[in-house]
Amino acid sequence: MTYNEQIFRDLFYSWAQAPAESITALKAAGSDRHYFRISGGGKQAIATFGANRLENKAFFAIGRHAYQQGVKVPAIYAVADDELHYLQEDVGGTSLFDLLGASGDNQLLKKTLEALAFMQVKGLQGFDYEQCYPVASFDRQSIFWDLNYFKYNFLKFIKIDIDEVQLERDFNRLADYLLTTDCSFFMYRDFQSRNVMIHNGKPRFIDFQGGRRGPLAYDAASFLFQARANFSEQDRESLLQYYLDALEKLTTINKSAFIEQWYAFAFLKGLQNLGTYGYRGLFEQKAMFTQSITQTVNILCSLINNNKLKQLSCDYLFETLNKVRGTGCEVQGVGCRVRGATS
Repeated sequence: MTYNEQIFRDLFYSWAQAPAESITALKAAGSDRHYFRISGGGKQAIATFGANRLENKAFFAIGRHAYQQGVKVPAIYAVADDELHYLQEDVGGTSLFDLLGASGDNQLLKKTLEALAFMQVKGLQGFDYEQCYPVASFDRQSIFWDLNYFKYNFLKFIKIDIDEVQLERDFNRLADYLLTTDCSFFMYRDFQSRNVMIHNGKPRFIDFQGGRRGPLAYDAASFLFQARANFSEQDRESLLQYYLDALEKLTTINKSAFIEQWYAFAFLKGLQNLGTYGYRGLFEQKAMFTQSITQTVNILCSLINNNKLKQLSCDYLFETLNKVRGTGCEVQGVGCRVRGATS
């Protein structure tokens, strides 16, 4: 299934009351969606095609509700009858990731975390989470989707010998611990610097179609432990404190308990990322994903070896990751080696 340019042109005309004069394809990132900048009659929008109708409907529902609540997400201008083609506000072509390391980026990071806190606590109040896709809430099933994604698309792909019984035991222990947290907030799910566009000096959030009801810590961990963002431990801890201060203005939190859980969510997200990098990078051979494998393995092992996960009884899983990092594993047929470096 692919996009139909005429549908984009018809949508644009119905919204702009002018014909489209140009349609320019935008560079694809990690998703399977197609994006185009479309303009005419002095107006401009982003034409988007997504082949998953249920995922699109979740995006529309979340986006419209959040926009009405004042969250900085793109306005949705028009949706085709097939719910596969749609127009959304153009929030520019510069992501926060593009600016990392540039002068002043720390203020942008703080603005982003402050906006995230608002979206999580206030932005989806009153929202019907049954409109989310593929699940309404962060639960054991969604945790195991992530963990099995890691097992089958990373561990098994790189031919690591594993004890299925011990691994499953540790997966259950990790899930048990994560589900002790408060899961009554909005969870963005894929909150990373590539999904934050900087428009007129302010962060705008995109690609939240996987959002659901869930814990606060998951998104902050996803953002601050993003491998290619390459935050120092000092910067990460400083930004976390800023985020916690922003949360305290919106809701009641226990900072020490939050930080303990935050590391565990960083661990889960890192495992899920390795599953993604295994599938997108090693299987589909997309270089932008393979480049993050070693960094992510190092981050996870640093959490383990620096005693940040002392609350978890997952010794076999920890040993397996240290084995990946310490020995390196030949990926047959791909020619990629996963090598650990000192952290």
